[in-house]
Amino acid sequence: MAPAFDDFQARYRPDRYQRYVDGIAAAIGHRYTYSTTPLFLPQGRLERIFATVRSVVRLLQSPRFQEESAREPWFLPWHPLEKRDYFGCVDFHLRGDEEKIIEVNFNPPGRFGLLELMERTFLEAFEAPTLLQLNAGFEQAVVAAVTEGDRDRRVAIAVNPTASSRELLPHYRYVESFFLRHGVQARVVFADAVGMDGEGFPVWDGERYDVVLNLLIARTWRDHPVLFAPYTALFQRRPEVFFPSPLGARLGDKRLLAVCHQLAQDSFGLAPADVENLERATLKAWRLTDFRDAREVRERFGGEQNLVLKPLDNYRGNGVVIQPSPDELAAIFAQSRDNYMAHEYFPAEPVPCLTPEGGDGAHPFEVRVGFLNGEVRSVRGSSCINLDMTPAVVV
Repeated sequence: MAPAFDDFQARYRPDRYQRYVDGIAAAIGHRYTYSTTPLFLPQGRLERIFATVRSVVRLLQSPRFQEESAREPWFLPWHPLEKRDYFGCVDFHLRGDEEKIIEVNFNPPGRFGLLELMERTFLEAFEAPTLLQLNAGFEQAVVAAVTEGDRDRRVAIAVNPTASSRELLPHYRYVESFFLRHGVQARVVFADAVGMDGEGFPVWDGERYDVVLNLLIARTWRDHPVLFAPYTALFQRRPEVFFPSPLGARLGDKRLLAVCHQLAQDSFGLAPADVENLERATLKAWRLTDFRDAREVRERFGGEQNLVLKPLDNYRGNGVVIQPSPDELAAIFAQSRDNYMAHEYFPAEPVPCLTPEGGDGAHPFEVRVGFLNGEVRSVRGSSCINLDMTPAVVV
């Protein structure tokens, strides 16, 4: 990685960075934040990460795993998942020669619509060589998955109407635009405003749609039952029109981390190679309900300095407590043990990252590897400090 970064630093100019961010802003109509510096990933390491992601997907597809997950209460009726429903991502922290799974998101990855645009614009602005463009063709692949190859299908891109999603509307509009560029009629709509025609198909503003690209986060849907009652009624009547199925979010929450850690006890029918991949990439993880008291948690991890407390389902790190104090551990155990898990602390190793002016710096980054139709399909980095996104360059 060092020679690749050194070459990038030697050719870096602030005007190139400005051209990069201006190019994305011109396409989207909004300025999200982007790192100056890509993630330089050796091809061999990337292939190892991809193998782990494929093993995660095979665990998610396991009938026995799904059967056990379905036993816990869920706010929507269960509906069988299709291959195309497997649209999500696996997040990794890298340190030394190790790659560890931090979480799995079994729903469209955050700002997924920017992936191909970000990579293409970066490579053009910086003239950065890469062995493989990891997100090339991603937009077309999303369109094909949503429409199942039938471009006459009308697509409703259903999003959250509340203030928490306001910043993401330009991203949603960009997703709409690439559907239109590929000849598919698509429109961003607010999920709560849906109606149904006589056949139970979704209707917004008097127009019927064939497919709902569901970008409403499941926890938001669950936590606002009155607001989204019409949307729930649509799912109950026509679950097959939703892409991807919102039930994936139930399979891919933080409980999955504990399952991966305990595959030696129950492998859910996975092949030995998949078990090996997951055991290599998995950190210690248990639900707090597996412990008698806070002292047992502390002893199992060798002290709070080795521990992260994570809600079973959260957003952008909300509720996560890294290296909790004894009082914080005791309070969460006493008040929220049903909704929390204990996870081994594994911070990402800082890597060189230039300032916009070209000065030396370093950031820890997570690596987000996306899957679509159950196959590895995208990669991006995200700063653990300020969430700035960046593409990966394969070296």
